[in-house]
Amino acid sequence: RDEGGGDGDRKDERKTASSSSDTSQNRHEVREMLIQMGIASPVTKETSGALYHKQLSRQLADWLPAMLRLEKHGGVMTLPDVYCLFNRARGSEMVSPEDVLKAATLWGELKITQVRFRAFASGVRVAHLANRGDDEVCAALASHDGEKMDSFIASHVLGV
Repeated sequence: RDEGGGDGDRKDERKTASSSSDTSQNRHEVREMLIQMGIASPVTKETSGALYHKQLSRQLADWLPAMLRLEKHGGVMTLPDVYCLFNRARGSEMVSPEDVLKAATLWGELKITQVRFRAFASGVRVAHLANRGDDEVCAALASHDGEKMDSFIASHVLGV
């Protein structure tokens, strides 16, 4: 017996199918990108021993700039996003969020120059290209010629 769903149910099904198709396409694009940018020989605790975090830090710093240059990220990515994408690129040799955080905090000590780690007072932690310092961000925001700027417009101007 039909409970009165009729046309509304069909519209919902079409919306769900369309949304599912978009999601599937996005997943396919990300998968292809990660395959191209995959890490052939991931650093592991077993192979690195006491040098694990330093080697992981260098591997992350070598891998990350190409990801951050993607227009979608605008040179900045939150650490949870870095963690997720890095693990996808590593395949079955996954790392913990704590390992990614430790690796990112070592960039300064290891004199890694292409990427930077930054923790904001709000608690947000990001990785960003070295050329995305405060001066560059301020200049990009100042170049906006609109009347009013909110966080949405700022993120659009910065490409984040």
